[in-house]
Amino acid sequence: MKDIYELLNETKIDFSGVTELEVSEVERKRGKRKLMETIRKKNKNKKLVGAAAAALIVVTSVTVVNPVWAKDIPVLGDLFNQQLVSTNSKYAYYTKIIGKTKSQKGIDVTFENAAVDSNMLSLSFTIKNNNAAIKNPETLFIPLTLKLNGKYISTGGSFYTKVINQNTVKYLMDIDLDDKNLPENLNLDVGIKNIFDKQGDWGTKFSMDTKDIKRDTHVEKVKDKFNIAGEDFMLDEVIVSPLTTNIKYHAESDNDKMVDFLVLDQDGNEVKFTGGTSKGGKNNENLFSMNFINNKNISKLKLIPRYFEGIKGIKVGSKEVNLDKFSQFELRLNDSAAIDIENLKVDGEYLIVKYNNKYKGKTIVSPNGGDIGVKVNGTLLKEENESILTEKYKSEDANIRVYKIGSAKTVEIEAYDTMLKELHEDEAITVVNK
Repeated sequence: MKDIYELLNETKIDFSGVTELEVSEVERKRGKRKLMETIRKKNKNKKLVGAAAAALIVVTSVTVVNPVWAKDIPVLGDLFNQQLVSTNSKYAYYTKIIGKTKSQKGIDVTFENAAVDSNMLSLSFTIKNNNAAIKNPETLFIPLTLKLNGKYISTGGSFYTKVINQNTVKYLMDIDLDDKNLPENLNLDVGIKNIFDKQGDWGTKFSMDTKDIKRDTHVEKVKDKFNIAGEDFMLDEVIVSPLTTNIKYHAESDNDKMVDFLVLDQDGNEVKFTGGTSKGGKNNENLFSMNFINNKNISKLKLIPRYFEGIKGIKVGSKEVNLDKFSQFELRLNDSAAIDIENLKVDGEYLIVKYNNKYKGKTIVSPNGGDIGVKVNGTLLKEENESILTEKYKSEDANIRVYKIGSAKTVEIEAYDTMLKELHEDEAITVVNK
């Protein structure tokens, strides 16, 4: 185990000023294990799973071309910045630098960063296979165990991957904790025993001081009832730390209705959902828990219940567009929601559509229901899911669709109100972060 960065463990780092520079071979080898790069925008390809999933795993992948560093160990900390710090800069203050690498059987595992509160543990690490190219690196799941102060806990939550090259993948795991009694001195033991069908020990141990985060965490016992589609639900508790928010609620009867929340901050910006669980209670009620990555400086949260109603696919609007004279426009889904068509770009015979979902004028990651379609001469086109252009134009701040339009100069963009999730704004609940 290499502990060359142990002295940095208590250092508070501001990542915003870090940039990537051309360096010499000696400097590159010296710095390859510890460089923080700021990536501003969050990844928009995250696949969200409903709060009723008993064991939730969310996978995100990004492919990177990095001419300076790709031939060596990948840039450290960039997934942490991309998924966490870019959303909430307070993560930079509460992040612990681990900086430990373990190498066995031609496989290197580098543990980079960790941040923890009573709701969630975020852990980033890099795996490099020196033996062969990694198969299906975007979706490769690395099983690990976790002990907190000597006690095994579940590692359920979400994980993200970032492909650096054919031999190297970066990971960020957001592990649900649900521990209001988080010890002030936390000893973590991460175990990795199997990688690429090879047995070994690539684990690590480190400690974290949680006194500051515990002091600044607000627990609100809410006990606020709301009714969705004839069924009563109870919002039980909201825990707001400087980093995350956890919402606990339950259905008052054993019903199969799927309900979660769209969460907005005091400025109407969406608070990013990161994972959730459900389980049965002692009285056969359904207990739900949802975790969110806070925006910076949250003072108030608006929780809007959403009911999973099912797909309708109703066409609600369309616009004919001359591709030579495109300008950004919106297609309304209802009074609150819209699809914002940000750009239409022609690449050979293909049309690249860049768009986002909006709620009351604000871009949201988890739309309540909305989809697009493209027609040429009255014919609805099939999306080119496997096109290399999908990868070429993939964006971290917008959704991308690719369609083959041939030589067409005019297309019709359609909007569909899919209504996967029906918003119940009349049942919205406000929580003040004290």
